[in-house]
Amino acid sequence: MSRSAQTLQAAVTGDLDLVSHGRLQGWLKDALNRHQPRQLTLDLSGVTFIDCYGLRLLIWADNQMRERGGRLVLKEPSRPVLRLLAVLELDSHLHIQAQPDPSRDRLDANPHPRNPPSTAGASVTVRRRRPVEQRRYAVSG
Repeated sequence: MSRSAQTLQAAVTGDLDLVSHGRLQGWLKDALNRHQPRQLTLDLSGVTFIDCYGLRLLIWADNQMRERGGRLVLKEPSRPVLRLLAVLELDSHLHIQAQPDPSRDRLDANPHPRNPPSTAGASVTVRRRRPVEQRRYAVSG
C-alpha cells in the first residue's frame, strides 16, 4: 500500500473470491476510514481469478468512494478481471486505467481454446425441447 496526499493505492494479487473478499473488504473499510482518500487505486494486474464476490467487492469499493465524493480507479486489471467486467458491461461504469498492450486490446470471446468457434458460415441451430407432459389435477374440497 502506498499513500499520497489524496490517493490511496493498493495491489491485489491472487484470487479475488469468496475466500478473500471478506478480509480485503475489512482492510479497505479500515483504510478508507483512517486515510479518507479522494481516490482509491487498486492495482489488479496480479489478480488470477475473480468471481461474483470479488466483483461485488469492486462495486462496493466504487460505491464507497462515490459516497465520499471520490473515485475508485482499477489499475491494469488482469485478463480475468477485464473479461468479467466486459461481459457484465461494467467496464463502462468503473474507471479503468490500463497500460496500452496489444494483447489486451481484444478480449478473447472464446475462453476455451480447445473448442474454437466455427468461422466460415457460422450458424446456430436451436432445437426445441420435447413438450412437457401436462397433467391436470382436480382439487376436491
